Amino acid sequence: MKDQITNVVKLTAIALLVSQSSVVQAAYWDEQIGGYSASNNQITPGMTTTLSATVCAQRNSNSTIPISFYYSLTPNVSGSSTYLGSASGSITQPGPFCSPVVNKTVTLPTTTHGTCFSPFGGYFIFKAGSDEKSTPVGVIGGNAMPTIQSFSPASGHPGSVIHLTGDNYDSDTTAVFIGDVEAARGFELDVNGNITGIFAIVPEGATSDRISVKQISNGYPLCGGSESLSSVDFIVTPAPNYCVSSALYDGYGKIDYVQTKNFTDNFISDPACGGYGYDSSRLTYTSQGTAGEQVNLQFGTCGAPDYSKLFKMYVDWNNDNDFDDPGEFVVSAPSVAADTLYSLGLTVPSNAALGTTRMRLINALYYTGVVDSANDILACGSYPFGETLDYPLDIVSSNGVLTATNKALNLEFNSTGLASEGATPLINNPKRQNVKIKPNFIDKTESNLPPVIFSYPEGSSKK
Repeated sequence: MKDQITNVVKLTAIALLVSQSSVVQAAYWDEQIGGYSASNNQITPGMTTTLSATVCAQRNSNSTIPISFYYSLTPNVSGSSTYLGSASGSITQPGPFCSPVVNKTVTLPTTTHGTCFSPFGGYFIFKAGSDEKSTPVGVIGGNAMPTIQSFSPASGHPGSVIHLTGDNYDSDTTAVFIGDVEAARGFELDVNGNITGIFAIVPEGATSDRISVKQISNGYPLCGGSESLSSVDFIVTPAPNYCVSSALYDGYGKIDYVQTKNFTDNFISDPACGGYGYDSSRLTYTSQGTAGEQVNLQFGTCGAPDYSKLFKMYVDWNNDNDFDDPGEFVVSAPSVAADTLYSLGLTVPSNAALGTTRMRLINALYYTGVVDSANDILACGSYPFGETLDYPLDIVSSNGVLTATNKALNLEFNSTGLASEGATPLINNPKRQNVKIKPNFIDKTESNLPPVIFSYPEGSSKK
């Protein structure tokens, strides 16, 4: 034993003579990690976080001791561990024998198995000399794999909506793809906020292929069967080619404000006039056979006097890319004024085609010899002044979760809103846009359902 102690003293003396560098000092037998912590115990691939540690050792003089940091799937450093960097702790003599806290900002790897990141978590390892200490961490989204049970409709064009049913959907980690093209998705919630399904918008560039739901974290795929494929292809159809409807000239009139239960388009503060507009992201959801789906509207003048104008509304109920079929001309208001909030109840036919169709709103100024009556404005064609706005309208089955149970409708008809044949008169509430609509105007149970917000998972390249 005496010889062994003598050898240790000799080796120590030789090391001090050779160098005082931290590399040599790191070989001392008594180096220990004193305390350690991670700023996050729930991680995502590629995230940046801060690790903290102290290092302790007995020295005859002031010393600088390196601390190495790793991410590992096991609590010990191995060949599969990822080196995250190092920092140094200083100890002083005589005492204290432990350094102050050393903080190190590190970036995690994006994969642990070549192309994916383990969903089961791992360890942050703190190492000084031969001493290793570890703290376990979990992966955000490392839960059960999302699945697809069904989707509808069977086909659709870019901008249309697919309804997915399945299990284990998570708003942070579930991504939707058609083939290899990612789709913006929104989650179907019940009144308690539980996810009951997914809505996905068919993305531009998608071609007919299987739909997949994938489990990702911070934009990176998780390992372990984190993808579920539909049993059949979703058929991508060409974008609809609807006829043109537009004002020939900018000025005198426009649609200032459009509100449904799912979105609000507010152009009141924008003085510009535009002849036509379409935004595929402004989706309204409704069901077959729904009565009195509320749409609020306000019209503007682009700074000009409030000349006489009219309003018409069309919906392509059978989804055949035109507005020519019976019942598709749904609203006629021969006289609407600027800066007045109008509300209308849109009735959805029970035989309306499922899927994403189009709703067309037209506000046109009367122009002698061209627009002398509401009959002079059709779903297609041009007119001198005003604006046409198109919006997508998504129709689900009357047995679907968005089915509306409607109570009595309390309607106030505009005395000038004489209905054309097959059309409904516009309902006029002469209130400013910033005045609250009467709460009993339309009383529907689905008003308790939150609107669907489309997005991509956190960290997605699409964000």
